[in-house]
Amino acid sequence: MIDSVKQLDYQNKDVQNQLIQINNRYDELAQDAGGERHLKRVKAVLVALKREVRDGGLNEGVLFNTLFSCAQMRAGKHHLYDDIYQPA
Repeated sequence: MIDSVKQLDYQNKDVQNQLIQINNRYDELAQDAGGERHLKRVKAVLVALKREVRDGGLNEGVLFNTLFSCAQMRAGKHHLYDDIYQPA
């Protein structure tokens, strides 16, 4: 009898925790019914990604200009050229 009461008590606590989680999720969704909060998060991620891509392109351009700035590199006679340029 005592074991069954303990088991029911544990099940009751689990159900209450699930109910609290569902209520919290519902409150979050109700506050953002129009989707503005989610849209702001998506925009922030896109801005960060755009900045990262721009910086990566800039760094890549600087690296290539540095490596291919001498006449020997443009002619393909430098040992670094073989490591970087691998035709398909």
